[in-house]
Amino acid sequence: MSRQDSTNAADTAVLLDELTTRMQEALGEVPVLCAFLESGERLRFRGSPPTGKRPPSSPLSEFPAIAEALRTGFPSELSPEEAARFGADRGVAVSFFAAADGPGACVLLGPGQDDRPPEAMLGLSKAIGSTLGLIRERDGLRRRLGELEQTVSGFRALMEATSDAVKIMDLDGRIRAWNAGCETLYGYSAREVIGHVLPHMSPADRSRAVADFRRIASMGIVEEDREMVAIRKDGSRVAVAVTAVPLQDADTLPAGVLTIVRRVDADSRLDQIQGDFLSLVSQELRNPLTAVLGFAQLLARPEIADDPTRRARTVRALESRTQEMAAVVDDLLLASRIERGDLRLRRQPSDLATLVTETVTRFEQFQPRHRFLIDVDTRIPQIDVDARRIEQALTNLLSNSVKYSPGSEDVRISALTDGDQVVLSVTDQGEGIPAADLDRVFDRFYKSGASKDEPGAGLGLYLVRVIAEAHGGSVSVASKPKKGSTFTIRLPLAR
Repeated sequence: MSRQDSTNAADTAVLLDELTTRMQEALGEVPVLCAFLESGERLRFRGSPPTGKRPPSSPLSEFPAIAEALRTGFPSELSPEEAARFGADRGVAVSFFAAADGPGACVLLGPGQDDRPPEAMLGLSKAIGSTLGLIRERDGLRRRLGELEQTVSGFRALMEATSDAVKIMDLDGRIRAWNAGCETLYGYSAREVIGHVLPHMSPADRSRAVADFRRIASMGIVEEDREMVAIRKDGSRVAVAVTAVPLQDADTLPAGVLTIVRRVDADSRLDQIQGDFLSLVSQELRNPLTAVLGFAQLLARPEIADDPTRRARTVRALESRTQEMAAVVDDLLLASRIERGDLRLRRQPSDLATLVTETVTRFEQFQPRHRFLIDVDTRIPQIDVDARRIEQALTNLLSNSVKYSPGSEDVRISALTDGDQVVLSVTDQGEGIPAADLDRVFDRFYKSGASKDEPGAGLGLYLVRVIAEAHGGSVSVASKPKKGSTFTIRLPLAR
């Protein structure tokens, strides 16, 4: 007998031991043994009946009633000689069949074939086969669970062995695994985050991340080395590269996402930030500064200085360019403060309706090609905000709408209440934003494919998001290519 055959025989013997125990419990006083057919046509008996005895392994030919039951599938009464080998006066052999184990027989000692209805005997035969199959399935499940536990244990060991931050989230963003690398990177312990929905992210980032996870899981595509800025528990920021791996359940349906997060080398990141900043200064300040110098030279010319109409037109153009430069400088300074974790708000009760109206009025003076339609609820109660920052966010949204509405389309601005929030919206009729870029338009330095050739640093919408979140609010966008975009800031009415 091979080693595999020996293993299979041992497994079958264990199954039959449990089967005879269950049968004995079910039949009470009736002694029960089970037999299975080994290679070489030999019967091996299992069980310890309360009365009678268990014969040793013997040829099948020595038990004609059991052989008959195995051959026909019907119960067969033991002859007196067979019954004597079990230490009983009489008995019945009931055959059974289990797909994984083949044919076998259950021997009931004491009752004869006439003591039980044939239907009951056949029912017992089916019940024995089903019970043996269930035992086999249960043991198989136990083995698979054991293998799964070994796999999970190995995976956990691998997670803890790596210095990278590795975490697992389900489709709702709830954290299911959080290794030591995550604790080091983010500053949160596993106890603080397991079972919670991305507690290490701001509400707005959380919503975008969950949408990202669902997209990655549904597409089943690994997304590698996406650079982001992670916010640690102490409020500090660190540049990271994120690889997201989609996870599936046993039915191959999307189940969640595993992310591997590693810190970007500080020196290379600093070089990149410095390069980005120099590029910003050269691109964003050169053109308006050149225009300012040109208009200043025009004002010095006699034909301009002596003509009130031309002089006023030149002054307005000069003011427009100067305002453009001031906005760029404000954005750069704010981005620098955010990078240092030094964004402080000067909150005070503000009339938001007036703030929105005045901001739009100042902005439209230098945008003669567009018409700005304002819908403001004057009953909005005063709200605690940093008025300068809200004005900066709204101005950035207006600039964005004008930039991507090259014609003379209308731009609609509204300020309305919605429950315990005030909702600021800016809607244009411009080029719109491709669906693939909607999740990233608020990222720092990000410019969509449609806007890569447009002037701008990719800071405006990023700053809108940061300002909104600093006030406990959020920002969102709805857009369709060639049909315009609507940017919406939501701010809580009460702190």
